[in-house]
Amino acid sequence: MLKRETKQTTYWLYGLMFLSLVNIVLDYSIADQYLKNADVTSISILKGNFGTAFTIAYFGSIAIVGRWIYRAASANKESGIEGLKYTPLSCLWWFAVPVMNLWKPYFALKEHYLARLKCSSFPSTNAETTFRLWWASFLAFGVLANTSYSQTYTSGEAVTVVTNSAFFSIASGIALILSSLALIKIMRHFSDGAE
Repeated sequence: MLKRETKQTTYWLYGLMFLSLVNIVLDYSIADQYLKNADVTSISILKGNFGTAFTIAYFGSIAIVGRWIYRAASANKESGIEGLKYTPLSCLWWFAVPVMNLWKPYFALKEHYLARLKCSSFPSTNAETTFRLWWASFLAFGVLANTSYSQTYTSGEAVTVVTNSAFFSIASGIALILSSLALIKIMRHFSDGAE
């Protein structure tokens, strides 16, 4: 069951990464054309239409990844692993608690990951690095995406606003791709440990 969930979630994240890559290309094109004083109307319309698809994919990925985290934690509970601080439901709700969402989800997934692999610490430095990359890039995505959004509504010289917004949007897209790749690796390792 968990293997199937992992496969479905992985496909969804690959789709989100593809859309992020397209978004990066569009942001770069808009900034480049704007700096050249070229007409950006057609690219802006394309970006606006594409933004709807990206938004749907992004919020869909929140639901799909949340489902995977819940099912992974439930798999640990069902297999009789004892002494876990984080319930399947608490693994999710920590993402929604302000301030605590900066570290609690990381520790919740880490606890269930280590429990599944029957380890008290990461089995390798590679696994630890993957976890840190996932969380750091996830947090960076949130900060950069919010900054990009706020830059869109900043008053000031149009060229500066557009290029700053594009820069932060590109950086947030890169962070999202890194976070997704690391999470895929974590999910697969967790799923393999479930056998």
